[in-house]
Amino acid sequence: MAEETKATEAADSRSAPPRSSLELDARRLKLIVYPALFAFIVLSSYGFYLIYNLSKDVRVLTRELSSMNRVVSANMSLMASNLDAITGHMESLPPIAANMAAITGSMGNMNHSTAAMAANTSYMQHDMRGLNRSVSGPMSMMPWNFFSPR
Repeated sequence: MAEETKATEAADSRSAPPRSSLELDARRLKLIVYPALFAFIVLSSYGFYLIYNLSKDVRVLTRELSSMNRVVSANMSLMASNLDAITGHMESLPPIAANMAAITGSMGNMNHSTAAMAANTSYMQHDMRGLNRSVSGPMSMMPWNFFSPR
């Protein structure tokens, strides 16, 4: 009898009437809505995590800026006095500028002198080449010339 019951249940499940379209639509919606709901929960959790870390970083930044503000405020009077000292030293610059004009003129004279020395050295090189050509011809006939390169 147990076998007949199993066979009847199997036949009933095979020959079950098709589900209504409303049931099929609800099943399709479940296949779409549940994964979308899960994805929304995951993405909103990640967004909360990002906003939390951003607010923590902004808190650290404001602490650092506050600390820097205190340090700069403490040293501001020292910086102002140093600027006053620099302003006082600026008054000695005009005589230095006049001396720089004289130094520039001296450098121009040195440049001209160096160019003249380079030209004279070139003339000396030309004269030595001529002397070498005029002396090396007769010296090649001498017997001790075997030491000189050819």
